[in-house]
Amino acid sequence: MPEFIANHDGTEKQDCERNAAKRWLNAHGARLKPLRPVYLGDDLFACQPVAEKVLQSGGDFIFTCKETSHKALYDFIKGADKDRHDETRRKNGKTETFRYRWLSSVPLRDGKDAMTVNWLWFQIVDAKGKVKYTMAWVTSLPVTKDTVAEIVACGRARWKIESVPQAHARRRFAMN
Repeated sequence: MPEFIANHDGTEKQDCERNAAKRWLNAHGARLKPLRPVYLGDDLFACQPVAEKVLQSGGDFIFTCKETSHKALYDFIKGADKDRHDETRRKNGKTETFRYRWLSSVPLRDGKDAMTVNWLWFQIVDAKGKVKYTMAWVTSLPVTKDTVAEIVACGRARWKIESVPQAHARRRFAMN
């Protein structure tokens, strides 16, 4: 069910991933709606037109949300009292702290017509206090202390979905 990025006859604007995603949702969203899909995407998809299209198609989303491309959102959350949850985990004899922060009903962009999303942030810190990983997302899913870890795990899975095939391809080509 791929949707290719390609200019169509008669179009003046360059095609892009966002437009391909909207076409894909138009073509397949209704059929997948009974499955209640959660669409994962990078920062490029964390925009109101794509997020609205996902919701209109009956799905939910978890999109990476970088501060550099979401100035209005990060201005809104700056100084806000965020919900928080920390967990200490041991894995392979090493202790790590998982830090979760989230804020509900945050405007995705500037303007009175901005849709609201739920923002969440995640960080892994080792026993010495060194930050190992930091990432943030926006989602349409409700974020609570009971759901935040699962939503973060889903958001992090997108990286694995994209990167594992690329890593395998690099290894395969390196052996030739």
